[in-house]
Amino acid sequence: MIHRITQKFVSFGLGLGLIGVMSCSSSSPAGGPDAPTGNPADAPASSAAYSHYVTNDLTIGKTPADALALAFNLDNDPQGKPDNALGGILVGLNIALGVDINSALTDALTMGEFVILHSVHGNLTSDTNATWQIYLGDPKSNPDLTSGNGMFTIASSSPTNSIYHGKIVGGLFSGGPAQITIQLALIPGASPITVNLVASLIEAQVTATGCMAGRIGGGIKNSDLKTVVIPAIASALTSNYQNHGCPSGTACTANDKAIFATLDMNHDGVLTADEIMSYGLVAGALAPDVHLLDSNTSGPPDSNSIAFGFGCSKAVFTAPNEH
Repeated sequence: MIHRITQKFVSFGLGLGLIGVMSCSSSSPAGGPDAPTGNPADAPASSAAYSHYVTNDLTIGKTPADALALAFNLDNDPQGKPDNALGGILVGLNIALGVDINSALTDALTMGEFVILHSVHGNLTSDTNATWQIYLGDPKSNPDLTSGNGMFTIASSSPTNSIYHGKIVGGLFSGGPAQITIQLALIPGASPITVNLVASLIEAQVTATGCMAGRIGGGIKNSDLKTVVIPAIASALTSNYQNHGCPSGTACTANDKAIFATLDMNHDGVLTADEIMSYGLVAGALAPDVHLLDSNTSGPPDSNSIAFGFGCSKAVFTAPNEH
């Protein structure tokens, strides 16, 4: 579902920059018709070798059509509707005001501010018992993301039981559903926050040298959006506003002023989560669009859908507890 973006809501979103660092666990609350029929956690593991990769591209798409193409049908919608409401909002920010989140993602990735490592276990042409394991890598200045010889280390904080179970058919891996943990740096310079994606699915074309046309989609629990994501946005925007000497400082940007003019209801220079969520256009845009937290996928919406595209190159690293 791609939400319609209005000018006032886009003004709020101008400050958003998104950096996604992905990991996953084998929890699987729900899955729609796009959910692969791969093996469960207790099925026999593949006898094939492990293939190691590093993410070299991450995107939310540039157009509404791109966002839809990245989406999965997460909630078992009988109409097969792809779910990527938050992705649609972020793409809308880029179209309306040139908020280039994709460039922010690319810059942070190529500078090594975050590293995403992958271990695929299975015959890369055909395997009914394949797995895809994702690790968080240690940040690395100017990482080699393209040659196939880049050397990386797994962060001590990375999950080691983070696995999609799935299958490979004609070189296409499809797996999940699973629960995914992502870190989001919502404002440049702000500390990342951690949120969970539920009912997440993954798909990518894999070869010995890398992966192409990858996509990953899932839902952020609406309660997490309200108690974790929105408060973090409010705090980061307040820090920017105050650090820029607003409203009269020379560093204060037009965007700083527009956000606070629209959302700071009591005009005290401090933005709160309640002020953001009480603004009608924001509340409407952030309403949950999918039901994912239990098997009753026809229930009332409880999560907000989002999807990413990604690619990867062959990489060198030592992985503990590979599945």
